[in-house]
Amino acid sequence: ARVPPHTLPRAWVGPLLVQLVSGIASAVPSALVLLVVGDVLGGGPSLQALALLLYFGSAAAALPLASRAVQRWGAARAWSLGMGAAALAFLPFGMAPTPAVFLLMCLLTGAALALETLAGQTLWIARLEAGGAAQRARGFGWWALVNKSTLALAAGLALPLAHALGYRAAQGDAAAHDPAALLAVYVGLPVAFKLAAAALWALPRHRKEIAA
Repeated sequence: ARVPPHTLPRAWVGPLLVQLVSGIASAVPSALVLLVVGDVLGGGPSLQALALLLYFGSAAAALPLASRAVQRWGAARAWSLGMGAAALAFLPFGMAPTPAVFLLMCLLTGAALALETLAGQTLWIARLEAGGAAQRARGFGWWALVNKSTLALAAGLALPLAHALGYRAAQGDAAAHDPAALLAVYVGLPVAFKLAAAALWALPRHRKEIAA
């Protein structure tokens, strides 16, 4: 049945909501990375650059393995696994906030990003195949809108929360105040949101897809 242009198809709501929640989790580190590198790790631009290189390089290198995982397990199950892996990847840095563990986290989260992104997009494309060209265009528009909004939502949530917990950025010669609060937000929010997204995707309405 044709869906009126102003109506969001019911089959789209679940994946879009999961992508939004998971995307916020992925965007929190982007919003806070400069502060974490400077105030938690005491690093500078070189550490920031290396972290970004490892993160995106790991994501690119992991794409062939992610493609095999999607083919073997199916997009729905692989999406859950990618979100779970991303949540686990943050935990070591929360327990041992050192530059080495930070770079390891960048490698692990980059690989998890490859699996999660490929699985999510594969599943979304499959959802859109049943519709016509106009409906597919709307679907890609909604997916892009959700992805674009995550960084703004993450920054609007993470920075005020870190401030509320007592963190104050370093200014001039004054050291940062309570960088542990910043670390808690940097690690805690992604873990919580990734697990929440995986839980949403595991709701009864999606279990048949995951088990397929």
